[in-house]
Parts: sequence; C-alpha cells; structure tokens
Amino acid sequence: MNQLTLEDEKVIKYLAKYKIMLVEDTKLIYNSKWYHRKKVKRLIEEGFIKKYKFYYIELDRKGRKLVGKVGVDYIKNKNNVSYMERLKELSHLATISIDSNIKINPSWELKDREIFTDTARKYLAEMQINQYKFLIYYISSKKEKRYIHQLFYDINKVFNYESIIIFIDDFKNIINEKDYMYFNKEHTYIIKNTEINRTIIKHFSTIDFYEILQNHYKENLLISDWKLANYYLKNNHYILNMPFIDMSKINELNWYLEENIESKKYIDIVTLEENKEFLLKTLRKDNRIKIITLENNKLLEGEGSGGIKKCKEK
Repeated sequence: MNQLTLEDEKVIKYLAKYKIMLVEDTKLIYNSKWYHRKKVKRLIEEGFIKKYKFYYIELDRKGRKLVGKVGVDYIKNKNNVSYMERLKELSHLATISIDSNIKINPSWELKDREIFTDTARKYLAEMQINQYKFLIYYISSKKEKRYIHQLFYDINKVFNYESIIIFIDDFKNIINEKDYMYFNKEHTYIIKNTEINRTIIKHFSTIDFYEILQNHYKENLLISDWKLANYYLKNNHYILNMPFIDMSKINELNWYLEENIESKKYIDIVTLEENKEFLLKTLRKDNRIKIITLENNKLLEGEGSGGIKKCKEK
C-alpha cells in the first residue's frame, strides 16, 4: 500500500465529517485541475473510499477504520432521497472550509440538535468565521413556493442566532417572495451558490472594500454616523456596502424611505452585479437610491477598482 499523503488524509477527514463529497470538489484539496481524479482512483482501489452515484465519493472500510467510523451502514438513510439531497448540498457548501479559517458544523453536530430539530427543521449547518456564527440554509432550484415559505417561517423561529445565510441556486425562485422575507434577525444574507461566491466568502476579510470605494469616489470616506450606512461623503451622501444581499438591511432601508419622505439622505448601495435585478424589485422605488455594482471575478484579483461599474440609478 502506498503511504497516504496529507491531501489524502484531508479527503478522508472531510468524508468523515460531511459523509459524501463531489469528486470534482476534491480538486480544492489536491489543488489541481485533473490530478485529483488520479488520486481519488487510487484511494478507491486501496479501499479507503468508494463511489456513490458516480459523481460522489464516501468512506469505504479502510477509510472508516482510519477515522474511527465503524459500521457497514455509515450513511444510514441512503434510501431517503430528501436526506441524501441535504448531504449533497451541505458537502458542496462546506468546501468553503477547505484551507480557510472558516468552520462548517453540520446540523447533526450542533449541541442543541433536539431543540433545533423542533425550531428550524430546514437548516443545514452552522458557519463560524472567527467569533461570528451564522446558521446556514439552502434553496435549490427544485424547491417549490411552499417549501420556501416554510423555510422563511423556520428562520423566524430560531432564537439562538442573529445572523442567517440563505444560499440559493437562482434568484428566480425567490424574486416574487419578497413580501415573505421579513426576518427578525440582525442580518439575513441571500447569496447565490456559485464557486466564485464561495471563494469570496473564504477571502472576505482580506478584501479591502474601503480602498475599492475610495478609488471609485476619488475622495476620503468618513465612517457613517447613520446605522443603515457604512460610510459618509458629503451633502447627505451615504454609502451602504452590501456585496451580498442582506434582507434585514433592505427592510430597514425600505421602512426608513417610506417613513421619511422628506429626508434628503442619498444612499448608494454597493453590491455584486448579480444582485442588481433582485434589488431593483425589492427596494422601494425612490430617486434617493442608487445601485453600484461590483464584478465578482475582479473582486478577487486585488485590483484597485475592485471591478466597480459606473453608478446606476434605481
């Protein structure tokens, strides 16, 4: 038997924690475009892992023994389609934790799992970034309106978390459900589930948004004295930096605009380009609002502009 490499051990430990994994996602551990397939094949031949539904892998006998996961039926609910879909969704999202300081704790590992089962049936995991914790949900493109409404209802029954992340496949699923998206949370983020967005989350703390915005406005930014904005320019010009949609902020902003018709505050919302259409349908129509878009790919290139596009009026 060949000696296991550090990367081999990472794959096995990942499977021990999240139960299954896309073969394609192992490239993030082996840091390769094609070599990971060769490594996976060897682990299969040596009995550490085995294929599941062609595109996925799971622990085999030697792998379970190595990590102390005994028993033939390591995944006990393989015949439950809904359960296996949840495992697939969780495992794919958990790739954010690979080679990062982000921890993804599956639902079954949370200490109060009995309580959570009663109060938030549809959550997938807890994401921990430094001292901040987020409860994670997921809406696939297959989900119907009824499921989405149930998920929103579940979120409002959660009392242990003030920050929620809802990953989605497509905004089309929820773009007409804005009237249901009033959450009693400090933050409720809606993030499109793409590889580049997962990478942005992984490196979010290293992105210098202040420099990006300062280069765009060509002047120094002041810290805002208004809780709904991050920065202040002059003449009542405020900037809300919101790369990912935060429905809690949007709802607060809509309420402010409606209740303060005479206010002369002007607000620029800085967000990823993919969020623009959703924001246009979610924000109150008001000439005091402008949307500034960021290009996802350039946001990670370290460019001074940050891929900012010209200001678009709401």
